[in-house]
Amino acid sequence: MTKEIESISCQQIFDGDGDISWLQQYDINSKDIEERKYALQDKKRLEAYYNDEWHFVGVQVVAEIRIDGLLQTISSGGLWGIESDSGNEYFDEVFEEQKEQLKDVLLQLGFTEKEIAQNEDLN
Repeated sequence: MTKEIESISCQQIFDGDGDISWLQQYDINSKDIEERKYALQDKKRLEAYYNDEWHFVGVQVVAEIRIDGLLQTISSGGLWGIESDSGNEYFDEVFEEQKEQLKDVLLQLGFTEKEIAQNEDLN
């Protein structure tokens, strides 16, 4: 059996199924000042969502591998429901977690650490 890694890349993918219900948990008419404050913040965040100022994404790492001449695509499980305007530091953290997940699968398939490292295109 011949096998090789063609490429490994990180991807951000639009997630149209993100859950916004957490932005509707506080009552703007509450007698509690703190709850009204949170409700107002959430209302602004929800309006920004509906104005397409942010959306949800999924993050995963994808590998193109060739086994006996057949090109296969495998990916990490991915993390979904991430707010698109999350900070770069958070995205970097998620990419690293996803990369490690996929690396474990590639190692199980018989690829070496060196082969994996040589094919990472994780900009």
